[in-house]
Amino acid sequence: MEEFKEGRSEREYEGQVYLVRHAKSLYNEKKRVLEEKGGSEEVIRNTAIDLTMKDCGLSEAGLEEIKSLKKEVNALDIGIVLISPMRRSFETAYNLLKSHPNLSKIVFKVTPEIRGGMRATSGLVTDISKIIDDYKEKLPKLDISRIANEDEKPLNLLQKFIPQYKVFKDENITEKTDEEIIKMVQEVILKIYPKTLETKEEICNRVNKAKSIVKGHLKTLSSQNIESPQKLLIISHSAFIKGYLDITKTGTKRSVPNSKVLKDITDYSTIE
Repeated sequence: MEEFKEGRSEREYEGQVYLVRHAKSLYNEKKRVLEEKGGSEEVIRNTAIDLTMKDCGLSEAGLEEIKSLKKEVNALDIGIVLISPMRRSFETAYNLLKSHPNLSKIVFKVTPEIRGGMRATSGLVTDISKIIDDYKEKLPKLDISRIANEDEKPLNLLQKFIPQYKVFKDENITEKTDEEIIKMVQEVILKIYPKTLETKEEICNRVNKAKSIVKGHLKTLSSQNIESPQKLLIISHSAFIKGYLDITKTGTKRSVPNSKVLKDITDYSTIE
């Protein structure tokens, strides 16, 4: 189990929160192979806008990674799992926890605030109804309240997320079709790659909002068992996890590895 240390010894809710970056996706694996074979920058950049990778699932390598992680995760007394609204996060959550002793009691909360920073079309997601249908029985306590309307129908997340990026502030998203939005996003990704669509400030704001949400869940878990509260697991993406663990502040270019359990370092007494 890895920990990104920050020089603090005592923190509120210390040891209750863990983070895992989703297992290697089809896009991650395709990009890795291209890089190992010496693919040109142009080829790798074009791969980033490949629509066959849109909201792609896990690769075989990713599924193999999960097998070596299950024992460590099964040993954690988990009560809540936060998952981003992406297929690779759902697949990671299910394959990682399907044999967990608490599976029937764990609440899986789809949390849009923990999504990735989007620097490739693999980060594009529209209506996730199909994903919900695929996993609502596999994950018995699946909570979609943060991504659904009053009728519990999942929202169009493409229409919801894209306007939040500063780079699209002058675009009238509500008047565009999904196809038009995707084409627009492709053009921007091609222009700014390998940067993400989200600025550091935007990621920081989203991380702070997510930490407030997490703190609320930790209060709930602690109230249910004061002496030995259950753990909270976050299954998310590299850019978000780097922001959550304040890795960006150190100036390091160290990437967040797929399929590794990371201990949280947040002092939640500082979170509103």
